[in-house]
This record gives sequence, structure tokens and C-alpha cells, in this order.
Amino acid sequence: MGGDTAISWSFIRTACTRMQRFRFLARADRGPVAVPQDFNPTDSDWRYLISEWPDLRHMSYTFAGGYEVVKYNPSLEPKPRATITTLMMFSGSCRQLETLTVPLNATSYDTYAALEGDIVRFSSSMTSINFLGGHIEDDAVEGLAMLLLRLTRDDVEFHSGTRRDLDYLEKAGYDMSSERNWLAAKKHIYVTRKARPLESPAAPR
Repeated sequence: MGGDTAISWSFIRTACTRMQRFRFLARADRGPVAVPQDFNPTDSDWRYLISEWPDLRHMSYTFAGGYEVVKYNPSLEPKPRATITTLMMFSGSCRQLETLTVPLNATSYDTYAALEGDIVRFSSSMTSINFLGGHIEDDAVEGLAMLLLRLTRDDVEFHSGTRRDLDYLEKAGYDMSSERNWLAAKKHIYVTRKARPLESPAAPR
């Protein structure tokens, strides 16, 4: 391991140790680490991580194992404890962020409260956002779409499963209502984008 890498992992280990909920990541320099089964970070947990690493470029976290784990232990994919507040913290503090995948609990109360507050748009570095594993309430779809329209440029992609994927998983016994709500929010975003004037293209990254 080179000197720069050693210094980098020393910094990461120190930072993770200070962030109690993310402490297990300090062992990641030795290879893949097991995510604790009760790992379900809150807004406060994400705030600590963001304050330690404001220069994050890529953040991808989903509940362990994806849909396959539900067959064995549904508790491994609980409702997220993090809310729209976490999304707003990423947009306001991580100005170099390019991709973001994080499961959030989106309620109509939180989305409309965010719309009434100060909104800091993601920088031109942002390219894609995904709420895989999140929980989006039925009455939060429109508010979430409106919020993301204000948070992002028109060239930002929102990733989700297709209707065919969701149909297949529902037939297999999975509750895909939240994923359908995310798909509906995404459709609302793209329809709105097409109906309004195009933005100037983002500066080269």
C-alpha cells in the first residue's frame, strides 16, 4: 500500500471512528465489510458524515443485499430513518457530489416543508440520483417531484426500476408501492421538464 493510500485510509479510519454509526466502515481498507443488520442511519448520522466529507463525489448506500434478502429476513430492509432533510444536506454541503443513492423516508409534510424553506441547488457536478430502498408515501409523490425539480438541473438523471420490473417483483410477493411512487415522481419530473424551456447546458465537468 503506497504512502498516499495509507494516509488516506488513516484519515478515513479516524473519521469513521468519530461517526459512531459509520464506525464499521473504518475496516473497509481490508476488503468488503459486513453492514450491521441494525444499520439504519438517521438525519443526524448523515449530518456527521457530510460534515466530515464535504468533498464527496459519489455516495451510494442501500439496505443490505437488495430484494434477495427479503426472502430470508424482511427486517434487513426496514423503513429508512433518514428523511428529506438528508437530501437537503447533501445538496447544500457536498458541492462536488456527482451521484447520490440513498434510501429516504419521504412524507408530504417533509417535502412541502422543504419547499417552503431555503433551497440550495445541487451543483453542476451532479449527474444522477436514486432513492433505491426508500419509502415514499402516496401523498408525497408530487411534492417530492417539485422539490427535485428545484434541486437539480434538467440533465440530472433519476434512476428507478421499470414497470415491468415492479410487476415481476410484486408477483413474487414484494411490496413495491414505494418504488411505484418513486417511478411516478420521476415521470412527473420528466413531463415537467419537457413542458418548460430548456436550460443552458452545464459547464464541462
